Amino acid sequence: MDKERAQNTAQDSPRYDGTLRVVMWLDAFWSAAATLVAIGGSLAVALLGLPSGASRAVGISALVAAVFLAACGAITGVLLMLRMNAGHYAMPPDLRVPLPKGMVPRIGPDA
Repeated sequence: MDKERAQNTAQDSPRYDGTLRVVMWLDAFWSAAATLVAIGGSLAVALLGLPSGASRAVGISALVAAVFLAACGAITGVLLMLRMNAGHYAMPPDLRVPLPKGMVPRIGPDA
């Protein structure tokens, strides 16, 4: 009975679930990276008195991280729209959202 249920779940699973999982984790990574580069780099430049080239490098690095973060957000939005267009209005049941334990929402059709 469990094998039959697993096969039905795999067949009902939308096409882009794996991509959605990867992109959501990349989105979380680029959020952390952009924050660390912007805040940590600014503090390092200010406190250590680094030359102007260092502040330019921090600024460019923060912009690059922000562009990747925006791209991941756009891809996540498109994937969610494709899921909804296919009739899947709930998040994938086995999706692990990269949030601290107390902040993870209930996910799935019974949420």
